Amino acid sequence: MTSSNDSDSDIKKLPVNTDEIQIEKLAVNTDDNDLTVQSKKVRIQTASYLAITLWVILAVVVVAHIAATIWISIDPDWYLKPSLTGSIDINSIEPETLNKLIELQKLQKESLASANTILNESAKTIYTFLGTLVTGVTGYYFTKVEEKGD
Repeated sequence: MTSSNDSDSDIKKLPVNTDEIQIEKLAVNTDDNDLTVQSKKVRIQTASYLAITLWVILAVVVVAHIAATIWISIDPDWYLKPSLTGSIDINSIEPETLNKLIELQKLQKESLASANTILNESAKTIYTFLGTLVTGVTGYYFTKVEEKGD
């Protein structure tokens, strides 16, 4: 323990030039300010790129959701209808085959209805996550821009 006290007393006995210390502090503070300004610029630039990217992703998700919902919601008869039109006479098809085709069409409509439900549930989850993320990053960007102005 005495050795640590001796080292403390040795430090206290050393002559100190306060002018050099003040100059070093000013130089360090200037460098810190430059780094702070540069880091603020980098943070603002990164936040702006991230915010723009997230807004674009959110817009793409919204457009894709709308397009998928419209495609699923369109009356499926025109694209699910078996080729019973044209040169084939419906009366010439056996009743069993016709009943199977009608059952298949009902199953396809039910599948589309469940697909629409799954799509909407997935979209709710994505919007909740992505919307919160976009809002947070955008808020961070505007906060940093405001701090830079001060």
